[in-house]
Amino acid sequence: MPAIVLAVGLNGLGAVRSLGVRGVTVYAVCSSNDRSILRSRYLVGSHIVPAGEDYETRLFQFLISEYPGGGVLVPTTDQTAEFLQNYKSTLVENGFRFLIPPDDTTRVLNDKRLEIEFIESLEVPCPKSITRLADDNLTQSLSFPVIVKPRRFDGYKVINAKNVILEDKNGAIDFLDKYSDNLDLFIAQEIISGDDENLWVCNCLFDQNSELVSCFTFNRLGTSPSHYGVTTSAIGTHNPRVKELVNLIGKQIGYIGPAMFEFKQDEFSGEYQYIEINPRLGMCNWFDTQSDVNNVYNYYQLALGFQVSGAGSNPSQLERGYLNFFSDLYARVEDRQGFFSILRVFVRILAKRPVFAMFYIHDLRPGIVGISGGIAMGYRRLKKKLRI
Repeated sequence: MPAIVLAVGLNGLGAVRSLGVRGVTVYAVCSSNDRSILRSRYLVGSHIVPAGEDYETRLFQFLISEYPGGGVLVPTTDQTAEFLQNYKSTLVENGFRFLIPPDDTTRVLNDKRLEIEFIESLEVPCPKSITRLADDNLTQSLSFPVIVKPRRFDGYKVINAKNVILEDKNGAIDFLDKYSDNLDLFIAQEIISGDDENLWVCNCLFDQNSELVSCFTFNRLGTSPSHYGVTTSAIGTHNPRVKELVNLIGKQIGYIGPAMFEFKQDEFSGEYQYIEINPRLGMCNWFDTQSDVNNVYNYYQLALGFQVSGAGSNPSQLERGYLNFFSDLYARVEDRQGFFSILRVFVRILAKRPVFAMFYIHDLRPGIVGISGGIAMGYRRLKKKLRI
């Protein structure tokens, strides 16, 4: 049965490659003309269903029309994961297969307030939080700096950002005044002490019994934007404690399907504190695959009804580096990191046989697109900085 990757960005390219290297027939359905995905040699076919109004309805109609025999659907974004939730019954009736969390689990994970309150009930370490901004005194209850996050998708529309950093009480007062009518849409947390190298990620897969069957952990070294963005550099390292926490949370919440768990090790207590769960394939899934943990192919196998066992506790993942070169470099430069500091990080990664975000010797065209795009991005940033 073919795999149909609902593909966007690096998530989508990684999924296409991870399936293609295992001989799976792969199609991509993109929401834009993403050349980095569409030029992959592992694609048998590709289509574009433009993002915009009625996207889910148009995507559903396209899938049942273009793939009357069905296929394994692979979501790579929050939006496509939500699409599978909204159309799951009708998609299954039309022969499509996929793995998604149960409705009750999704309800909790789609609301940061419910998510944090659930994690706290498990006594899993997490930063001190306020889940009801309208009822609590933000300036007195938390120590600054503080990160404010939208509870749900509607909160993102209000602030037009993934989060807001409040450095001090004055910043908090300004935020409370500006969004006084929408405070119920947000939660606030103390920022966990430690730099980017204290960040840990677990890309994983749970079966229909909420058993952890595939798991890859890595230590983030850099993000874009710096400190609060997506992974741009990392070292893949087996971390038993992170896997233990992932296994506990996944079982207790009844999780099914792929997920990306994020933690940060507190520099003072040494505890791994919970940050969040992304209920989809991780952006760096190609990193997993090249480190001998192919979470995407394992997902495909599970969706077809085959068993995948033993990988959840297997420490045999290869220790390799990961680098999204241009994004990492530009983020560090904008963060005003010194030349030798940046060089040390790159040398450390290059010593670990790095997996590059886009460049792959057996699939060159996406890498060429990535290099040209990275150079163009650098030119635009320089032009903006110099105000040319």
